[in-house]
Amino acid sequence: MMHSLVVLVTVLTFLTGCGDRGGGTGEKSKAEKAVEEVVTKEFKLYDKAKESIQKAQEESQERREAEKQVR
Repeated sequence: MMHSLVVLVTVLTFLTGCGDRGGGTGEKSKAEKAVEEVVTKEFKLYDKAKESIQKAQEESQERREAEKQVR
């Protein structure tokens, strides 16, 4: 997953360097927007997975503490 993220960031960097220099409007090309969307999606998926793991760990810890109190 990290490898694909690095590749996507590299592609985004490449596309911004090869963009049309004439317009100067500051608008992103469709390709740049697509790559940015994919990279953003990867980060969001990573963050959600990290949050899910953290929540599961907290719930597990709470269950262990509750079991200790019952004993």
